[in-house]
Amino acid sequence: MRVMNERVQTDVPSPEQRAGQQIRLLRQRRGWSQQEVAERMRAYGYDWSQAIVTRLEAATRPTRLNELADLALLFEVPAMELLGFGAPEDFDAAEREIGELLTMHTRLHEELSGARLAVGTLQAKIAAAQQHEAEMAAALLRIDARIEVLASRHPRYKHLAGGFEGLVDAVIRLRNAEGPAGGDP
Repeated sequence: MRVMNERVQTDVPSPEQRAGQQIRLLRQRRGWSQQEVAERMRAYGYDWSQAIVTRLEAATRPTRLNELADLALLFEVPAMELLGFGAPEDFDAAEREIGELLTMHTRLHEELSGARLAVGTLQAKIAAAQQHEAEMAAALLRIDARIEVLASRHPRYKHLAGGFEGLVDAVIRLRNAEGPAGGDP
């Protein structure tokens, strides 16, 4: 099976790729050319050319189920062997593939664990930032309300009470005009 996304791609061959590899292997073991395979498949009702056999072996053309069954008859092997399964002489290859797949599995599992940890860390940071944002917004509302109350009681700011949008700007202008000591103008 081919597993693919934007960042992770495994090198596990597709069924067509396995079948193409096995067809090539079986053909070469018998000393047949691709043209000979095409001609022998005519006995099974196929009008194949050497180019079709090339494309099957390269997995650039899908192998149909009836073709797979007839190729198995031609090569006198179980159809599962054409998919890369069940050939007794391929135990070493199967063992190598199992080792490769286990290595790939371990690597992908470690990457997945790392990705999950990163997601958890980011989610915690997002939650903390959202909490901080909520606390800051609440503090600003309390400050705004307190300024409004104090301004409504102070003779210098009383005329601005009720219109809070301009109040903060007016207070800042008055402070700047008074200077750092905060004295009367």
